[in-house]
Amino acid sequence: MLDLSHNKFHGPIPRGLVNMTSLRFLDLSVNNFQGKLPSGIENLTSLTRLDLSHNALEGEILPSLGSLCNFQLLNSSYNKHGRSLEFLYLGWNKFSGHLPDQLGQCKSLFHLSIPGNSFYGPLPMSIGGLSSLTHLDISENSLEGVVTEKHFANLTKLHDLRAYSNRLTLQVSSNWIPPFQLTSVDLKSWHLGPHFPAWLLTQKKLEYVNISNTGISDFIPDWFGNMCDAIEVDLSNNLLKGSLSPLICRRIDGENSLLMLDLSGNLLSGELPDCWENWTGLASLNLGDNEFTGPVPTSMGSLRYLSSLHLHNNYLSGMFPPLENCTGLTLMDLSENGFSGSVPMWIGNNLFNLVVLALSSNNFNGSIPLELCYLDSLQILDLGNNGLSGNIPRCFGNFSAMIKQPSLNNTFLFAQWYVGSDERSTAVETFIFTAWLVVKRIRYEYNYTLGLLTGIDLSSNKLSGEIPEEVTALHSLIFLNLSENHLEGKIPIQIGSMKSLESLDLSMNKLSGVIPQSISSISFLSYLNLSFNNLSGKIPSGTQIQGFSPLSFIGNHELYGPPLTNTRGEEVIAAGPTQDQTDEDDSGWIDMMWFYASMPLGFAVGFWAVLGPLVVNRAWRYAYFKFVEDMIIYKFLGWCL
Repeated sequence: MLDLSHNKFHGPIPRGLVNMTSLRFLDLSVNNFQGKLPSGIENLTSLTRLDLSHNALEGEILPSLGSLCNFQLLNSSYNKHGRSLEFLYLGWNKFSGHLPDQLGQCKSLFHLSIPGNSFYGPLPMSIGGLSSLTHLDISENSLEGVVTEKHFANLTKLHDLRAYSNRLTLQVSSNWIPPFQLTSVDLKSWHLGPHFPAWLLTQKKLEYVNISNTGISDFIPDWFGNMCDAIEVDLSNNLLKGSLSPLICRRIDGENSLLMLDLSGNLLSGELPDCWENWTGLASLNLGDNEFTGPVPTSMGSLRYLSSLHLHNNYLSGMFPPLENCTGLTLMDLSENGFSGSVPMWIGNNLFNLVVLALSSNNFNGSIPLELCYLDSLQILDLGNNGLSGNIPRCFGNFSAMIKQPSLNNTFLFAQWYVGSDERSTAVETFIFTAWLVVKRIRYEYNYTLGLLTGIDLSSNKLSGEIPEEVTALHSLIFLNLSENHLEGKIPIQIGSMKSLESLDLSMNKLSGVIPQSISSISFLSYLNLSFNNLSGKIPSGTQIQGFSPLSFIGNHELYGPPLTNTRGEEVIAAGPTQDQTDEDDSGWIDMMWFYASMPLGFAVGFWAVLGPLVVNRAWRYAYFKFVEDMIIYKFLGWCL
C-alpha cells in the first residue's frame, strides 16, 4: 500500500513506482502530478485500487489501462489473492481521447470514476460487461453519441450512475426495465425527451435524481408525488407542463426524506399546492421561472427547515408570503412576481440567517422597515423596481456581512448530505445555492461565487431624502444601485472608502453638488453611472474616472472636464462650460429626443403606406399575392432548369 495523496508533489509520476509489482493500493490523488502515465505502469498487475484523481495528468489511457485488467498478464500475486483491479479513479485530470474498449476486461471493477477530463467519442459498449460495477461516473467530459440498452446489459449491481454534462442520447424502448436498481442518477444535459423516461418508474430506491436540461416536454408524471425515499430531485430546465397540486398533495404514508426539490425553468402552471406540511424536511425549494399564479399558500410556512426558497419569475400575487416560521431561511428570492403590500417587519426579527433577500420587480410599497438592519448575515439586498418610498435607513451601515470580507466557503450558502447505501460507494452530495441578480444593469446567475458577492439594489422606487453617509461604511460592498429614485442632496464625501465597489449607479435622481474626489480612488470600479442628476463642478481627475464613457455623466449640465468633450473632440476647459456650450448641449439633447420620438412615427407611416391599400382594396390584395406567387414559381422553375 502506498498513499501519497493530498500533498504538493508535482512533475511526472516517478518511474520507480512501476517496479513495485506487488503493489495493491496506490493513491496519488490531490497533488499536482503532470504529464503522461509512465511507461511500464501496466506491470502493476496486482493493483486492486488506483486513485490518480485531482492532478494534471494528460494523454490517452489506452496503452496502459487494458493491461491492468488483462487476466493473461496478471502475475502470481493475482493468482494467490484471486483479485484484480476493483477501484479506478482518474477524475479531474487532463486525460483525453476515446475511452478504450479494454474497460470491459476489468471484470472485478466495482468503482469506475473518470469525471472532469476531456474524453470524447462514444461510450464503449464493453461497459455493459462490467457485472461487478456499482459506481459509474463519467460526468463532465465530451462524450457523444447514442447510449442503448446494451450499454447496461449486465450492470445488475449498479446503483450510482453519474454521467452529466456530456452530449449523449439515451435510446431505449418505452417498456425497457433496467437490470439495476439505482439510488443515484444524474443525466443532466443528456437528451432524454420529449417524453418522460418511463424506465425511471421502475427505480424504487432512488435517493438522488437529476434529469435537468434533457429536453423533456411531457406532463409531469403521476409518480412525482410519491418520492418518500428521495433526497434530492432536480427536473429543472425542461418543458414540463401541468399542475403541481394533485401530485404534491397526494397522501404519503410514512416519513419522507426529501431535502431538495428543483422544478425551475419549466412550464408548470396553476396555483401552488397547499399541502407543504407533507414535506416539512425540505431544505431547498426552487419553483422559479414557471407560470404559477395566485397567492403563496399558508402551509408553506410549515417548512421550518427551509434554507433556500426560489419563487422568482412567476405570476404569483397577494401579500407577502407567510414565512415567518421559516427561521432557517438563508436565501429567499421572490423577485419578478406581483406581490403587493408592505415589506414585513418580521423579516428582520425572525429570519436572522438571511444572506440573500431578493424582492425586486414586484408591487411592494411603503417604507423600508428598519428591522432589516438586524440581519447581520445579509450580503445581498435587492428591493429594486417596486413602489417603496421614504428615506433609506441610516442603519444600513450596520450590515456587518457587508463590512467584513466575504468568504467563498460561506457555510450559509451550501448544504451537504450523504447519498448511497453501499458503504464502498457512499458519496457526499453538495447543493450550492444559486441566485439571479441584476448587476451593471445585466441579469447574472451566481452559484459557486455567490458567497463572495455583496450588494444593495434599491433602484426604480420612490425613495427620497439624502444618501446616508453611514452607507460608506460598507467597505466590502461590490455593487450599489440607487438609480431611478427621488434622492436629493450630495454624494457622500466618504464614498471613496468603499474600496471594493465594482458597480455604482446613482443615475436619474436629484443629486446635486460636486462629485467627491475620493471616488477616483476606488480602483475596482468598472461601472459608473451618475447621469441625469443636478451635479456640478469638475469631474474628479484620475485614470479610473476618465476611462468611463461620457454617457456616465450626461444630463448634468454643470459638469465639465474629462471624459466630457466638446463637439470637436477636445476636452472641455477646466473653468467650466460657457453659456453657448450649455445652450448647444441643450439643443443637441432636444434634437436627439426628437430623433428618437420620430422613429416609431416614421415606421408606422411607412408600414401602413404599403400594407394599408392591401387591407382596404381586395382587388389590389389579390393582384399583389398573385404577383408574389408567380415570382416564386418562376424562380423555382428557373432553378430546376
